[in-house]
Amino acid sequence: MTPGEPAPVELPEDLQSELDALAAGETTLSHYALLGVAADADVRTIRRAYLERSRRYHPDSWYGKQLGRFAPLLTRAFQRLNRAFQTLCEDGLRAEYDRDHLEKFSPNERTQILARQAAEADESRRVQERRSRLLRTKGFARLGAARQLYEQALQHANEGQRGLAISALTCARELDPERKEIVQRLHDLEKEQVQLRAASALAVARDQEDARAWSKALSLYATALQLNPRVADAALGATRCAAALGDFAQQLTFALRACELAPMNLDGHLSAARAFAALKQKPRAKAQLQLILAREPHHSEALALMKSL
Repeated sequence: MTPGEPAPVELPEDLQSELDALAAGETTLSHYALLGVAADADVRTIRRAYLERSRRYHPDSWYGKQLGRFAPLLTRAFQRLNRAFQTLCEDGLRAEYDRDHLEKFSPNERTQILARQAAEADESRRVQERRSRLLRTKGFARLGAARQLYEQALQHANEGQRGLAISALTCARELDPERKEIVQRLHDLEKEQVQLRAASALAVARDQEDARAWSKALSLYATALQLNPRVADAALGATRCAAALGDFAQQLTFALRACELAPMNLDGHLSAARAFAALKQKPRAKAQLQLILAREPHHSEALALMKSL
């Protein structure tokens, strides 16, 4: 290798081609295509495909190698793979994803999804009928039915079918409201479901922000924050999008929320200062800037804004 010549990329050529294809299909490739599974695949198949591809795309698998321009593509591919897996392995998120993207799927994927949804609807109807019969049981039989539903719920949860697990536990709790393990597991699953939905909304919001779809991104960031009020990244993302839209009132609301959640993050204070300045509230803008400069005296953006006020 001559001086100044870039080091050769130490990735298999087929992986280089895959990464280029993934980058080119950033907005069109479905989660199913990304994982290499059919749109009617069950959770076990999806998990197996994810484990195979995650080993291939995980940056640690190529630690110490010369990756060149493929380094960010590899990281992005792994992030997308994780999001696809998390979405398709949680029945509620998968249903939302299928509904929101149905028109963008290939004809074959659309056919598979519709067939799977019809089969799931039939199975759900049968399950509800069986549970309705269980709820009519009396005496000790109710306790046995509750135990059966609890065990079914554990199996559903292990398979990533959180919605089915919650449904089974809700019925089990009605049959045996005094059983603490049923109540606790139901509470845990409902909490996990909310956190997953918040994480999913946050991930999609980032994609929409990258695509400069400010209104969609803002709505998704707000949804993530509503589902999980402790996520500072959602508040920061929302304030960036509101600023891009010129909505200074919303920018200020989310910026102050970001400051509350992550007081050491100067981006929130800077955004609040800019919003206060745009809303002609100079003393409050200066107060935010003083907080920034007390921590970072040479903060160029804060100094420039302070000078302009």
